[in-house]
Amino acid sequence: MIAIKYSGKVLPKYEALCETLQNKVATWIRFGYVGDRRSNVPMDVESMRFFRLLNRKDSIKKLANMPASALEGYMDLIEKHFPDLATDRTAKESDPKANVSPLYKCITKAFSNYGYDSDTFPSEELMDDLDLTVCPYCNRNFVKSIQVRQNAQGKDVYVRGQLDHFYPRSLYPYLAICKHNLVPSCPSCNGAAGKHFDNTRTKGVVNPYTLADSNGLKFKMSIARKGFADLRTCAQAISIDVDCTENPALANNEDIFHLKKLYSTHTDYAAEVYYKSILRTPQAYKRFIGKKMIENGMKYTDADFERLLLGNYGREEDYYKRPLSKFCADIARQKKLIP
Repeated sequence: MIAIKYSGKVLPKYEALCETLQNKVATWIRFGYVGDRRSNVPMDVESMRFFRLLNRKDSIKKLANMPASALEGYMDLIEKHFPDLATDRTAKESDPKANVSPLYKCITKAFSNYGYDSDTFPSEELMDDLDLTVCPYCNRNFVKSIQVRQNAQGKDVYVRGQLDHFYPRSLYPYLAICKHNLVPSCPSCNGAAGKHFDNTRTKGVVNPYTLADSNGLKFKMSIARKGFADLRTCAQAISIDVDCTENPALANNEDIFHLKKLYSTHTDYAAEVYYKSILRTPQAYKRFIGKKMIENGMKYTDADFERLLLGNYGREEDYYKRPLSKFCADIARQKKLIP
């Protein structure tokens, strides 16, 4: 798990979407339905009450920008005042095709059809602002958003990861556009074998936006024996474990994203780190690298040295830049290869 956060800069496309939705709320209340004349969901009494609460200055903007730490409290409050949504959530958890209340349908129409699923929802703007290269759930797969071409209609086409609704919008439709509920994710973590539609709230999964740092979960290796003929046999003797002692709640993340099983397929990386820890004296290697770089008129920092030593980033602030960086760094610290 990698801690993530937005830069704090203004997101103009996202702000514009919120403003557009805010204006539509007043229109929907006036006509008594969510949508337009051709496609709409009529409001019942509870729906009208819900949308009247949203029909206040900047209500959509405040909801969209709600801090990650406040989301669960908001869900509790919403379900307390609108018990139909709690009933709908329970039904949807048992059967995704279950019948739902008019309120649920109205909210879904508003926040999905006119929000997250609309052509104007700025997925790339949010992902670019986070500046993530790899999935924060697993740190194994790339999720970087890259514009590669334009289609026949002149719209940009991107290669990118997915935006996962941390709290599923099928269960909490009113959080469909909340930016701290949207986590750039790889298909493995967001797919059927990952969290998919699991209720992260009831399963106690930790939202990466709420993490102060990435140290609560650590990878560790154990090795069955010593004296290996090659890296392959070394990798076969290594087993991987996941330590969540510093943040026990992250054990739920390890379970739902299958991190121990997945990383047990990467013992070849651990073997390389192990070999480096017994074949190299870091300080001697650092002097050697430093001498060669000075001879070539180059400069480097301690972080650069660690990167050259590991073949990956070794510092917490850089884990988001390359797959398996946290794994390699955790193993390297365990073997005292880096501080």
